Amino acid sequence: MSAEKGRRLINCALLHIEDQQQREHDAAVLAHKGKLGPNFAIGMASEGYVGGYRDALNDALLAMNNVLPKRRDWWDKP
Repeated sequence: MSAEKGRRLINCALLHIEDQQQREHDAAVLAHKGKLGPNFAIGMASEGYVGGYRDALNDALLAMNNVLPKRRDWWDKP
């Protein structure tokens, strides 16, 4: 597979991830509607499994473009 095709596939996955995060956010807002007090789930959609997957794909895109990702020092040399 060419690097360009790989980038296109990752960008396609990132669009699907964005949609999933929006659905999770909307579900949290709907579940909380009419209740008193804060709903922390509304702000957590990007911090769960889907958000981690998004971060990994973004790191892969950076690496494919010869940019060293800096997320959590995972890409630093031991």
